[in-house]
Amino acid sequence: MKISTLTKKQKYRIVAIILITWLAGIFLTMTYTLIDDWPQSLKVPLVEHYNLFTKEAQSRLQLLATTTNRNRETTSSLVYNKKFNLFVLKVILTSNQSLKNVINYKNESSHVSLNAFYAGIPGSNMDMKLKGGKSVLVSSVEFKHSGDLIKLIQESDNFYCYYYKFKTFSVNYNDEPYDIVSKADDAELPASLAFIKRGKFLYIAIMTVANGKEEMDSKQLYDIIDPKYKIKHKRK
Repeated sequence: MKISTLTKKQKYRIVAIILITWLAGIFLTMTYTLIDDWPQSLKVPLVEHYNLFTKEAQSRLQLLATTTNRNRETTSSLVYNKKFNLFVLKVILTSNQSLKNVINYKNESSHVSLNAFYAGIPGSNMDMKLKGGKSVLVSSVEFKHSGDLIKLIQESDNFYCYYYKFKTFSVNYNDEPYDIVSKADDAELPASLAFIKRGKFLYIAIMTVANGKEEMDSKQLYDIIDPKYKIKHKRK
């Protein structure tokens, strides 16, 4: 049967079948991802995450949860000094290269990707989500932010730190869907984000206020990170 001979009703029916099949495929994929990637929350501190911070800062950290699953590295949700939420995760880089060749910043708004499954991050006081699914080896990182203020506190081969006020922000790798995406409920909220490289491991630490009324100094996160990770190595 030629398409040109179909009635309008038959054409609508074909389009509807194609659309339903497409939506069913997306639903089945996301359902499989959800089942395969179901997280487990534990109350066990992860030493490698704690060691990113100074000894004094570690004494003021309260563990909310470490979240683990079979498809990605364990994440930590913490509270610092009863005032700030702190989320830490680790990804693996494809090579041991300078972060100046890895980190890219864009002043652009972000939204959850429709072709990915997201779960809320424990302890966050805004709409902040983490993507499910298998981890990827990371060759590039894109940090997007929309808001009136952003400040680069420090950049080096092994360490980046930003302070900003946001409407939205996100982090993704290799042009993949956003791994982390967050949206402020109303007014812009302060936050700070650090990228800490140790060999081929890249740690990402995100600090937000524990409630919308709390103030945050621009170097609040920077000041509690162990100084050995902030050393600017001289080029030979």
